[in-house]
Amino acid sequence: MPPPPPEKAPPQDDKKIAKEAKAKRRELKQALLTLLHTNHPIVFSEDNPKPLAVRMHHAIATLYPQFSGVIIRKVLKKWVNDIRYLTAVINCPSRHNLNGNVSGLVSESEREYAQELIDKRNAKLKAATVVQAE
Repeated sequence: MPPPPPEKAPPQDDKKIAKEAKAKRRELKQALLTLLHTNHPIVFSEDNPKPLAVRMHHAIATLYPQFSGVIIRKVLKKWVNDIRYLTAVINCPSRHNLNGNVSGLVSESEREYAQELIDKRNAKLKAATVVQAE
């Protein structure tokens, strides 16, 4: 006779587990960002960010193996979509490694793309402001 199927966890337990996992991911992302700000202030400066070297996630993964690739990519995605970073891509001609050394150049197409993202974001903000004013 086959064993009975395992009991399924109640939906509330699933929600609780998902909520705890999300909180853990948030903690890990914040911990990585804090490490990057502290250990690499030239590149990961809140006030004056530098365009990152291509494949920066590999360098970070090598230096900080305690963080998964998913956490690293999520932190970098948020970082490179920040308006200050996009402005740095437009204004700074070079890309930088974790030590702050030049490791390449920002291409014209990358500058144009950064400007497009800023323009789209500004248009969204303007549209939202107009809707709220009405």
